[in-house]
Amino acid sequence: MTTTTQRPAAQPATLKNKPTALQIPALRKLRWLVHGFSTRPGGTSTAYGDQALNLGFTAHDARAPVERNRALLLASVGAGTAKKPWPVATVRQIHSDLIHVVRSPEPERPASDGLVTNVPEVALGVLTADCFPVLLVDKKNHAVGAFHAGWRGTVQRIAVKGLGIMRKEYGTDPGDVVAVVGPGIQKCCYEVGDELKAKFESQFAFADKLFHYTRDSDPVREKYLLLFMNMRAP
Repeated sequence: MTTTTQRPAAQPATLKNKPTALQIPALRKLRWLVHGFSTRPGGTSTAYGDQALNLGFTAHDARAPVERNRALLLASVGAGTAKKPWPVATVRQIHSDLIHVVRSPEPERPASDGLVTNVPEVALGVLTADCFPVLLVDKKNHAVGAFHAGWRGTVQRIAVKGLGIMRKEYGTDPGDVVAVVGPGIQKCCYEVGDELKAKFESQFAFADKLFHYTRDSDPVREKYLLLFMNMRAP
């Protein structure tokens, strides 16, 4: 879960069971902003391991511990307290390029994969597993955006479109924006086919740099390499 909005004047109380939120040094310098990328420990859920910080409402976990986990995370980054956290704006993520503008603290949950706002004391939350969370922070106008960027959203340029909406809504100048890509799956663990590669090549001139090729291990070739070192076809 990624949270990002304005910082309160009061400091949060010390928590006994405090989650660990990963934070970006460049964003920590912005005193009006709170943000964080959650990790797995430090929660109250048991469905996915003891003391797990599960932040998603699923069939395997009760609602109460998930709500408690969200409150603990918000308090750990300064978005209210564990007893009175800030409201969290979330969306029903559908792997799209749709972006919702948050205009009030009242929670909505539209079908989209991005949120932008300049409303103070409201947290924006996106849930990611393999996909990447992307943050855009307008240092001048105190506006923020949080985006769930899977490959579908990325190839549809969800972050670029989010920046465009921030420019329309808040007068955001790209030169005033800090952009951050949070934790996500890496190339060592995510295999794709040529069809997906072709989608990226149709959109990005640098697509070749985003992919690398691997071959299946061949025990015979690796053990008897000299047998294959000739000019003839194997």
